[in-house]
Amino acid sequence: ECRGREAVQQKSQWWYDNHEVHSTETAGPFCNGNQFSLIFRIDVTVKVSGERMAMEEVGLYTVANDRIVEERFFY
Repeated sequence: ECRGREAVQQKSQWWYDNHEVHSTETAGPFCNGNQFSLIFRIDVTVKVSGERMAMEEVGLYTVANDRIVEERFFY
């Protein structure tokens, strides 16, 4: 769990430090009340193992007071 902007930025930095992203594709947003979702398709190589893979995940975001207050990912 990450709380706060700095923690989220550090999580993103860890991802890019440990993966080589070849391409990304995003679908959405799909909105419902105070939530929206995005579909992510990512072609990525794990730097440590050299394993290349195609990933697909759904990000579900909850908004309050014009800010994203929660994110959940489904694989």
